[in-house]
Amino acid sequence: MTHQLRPPDEALWSSIAAGEEMAFGSLFDRYSRAVYNHAFRLTGSWSAAEDIAQAPTGGARPAGGRTATGYLDRYSG
Repeated sequence: MTHQLRPPDEALWSSIAAGEEMAFGSLFDRYSRAVYNHAFRLTGSWSAAEDIAQAPTGGARPAGGRTATGYLDRYSG
């Protein structure tokens, strides 16, 4: 059995800055569940949490084209 080492976040950010799309995917995969869960706790809505978690990938955009941060501000207050 081989164990693959996970590159540290700093290395992934450097790779992203260099235009390596796979690095963004790795970083997104690493934190997407935490972002989704946090968004749900703030909004109380599974649908809103899904929209927020997808925003960094250019996926579903919240109504009105809000950014994920703007959407969190709207539903967490």
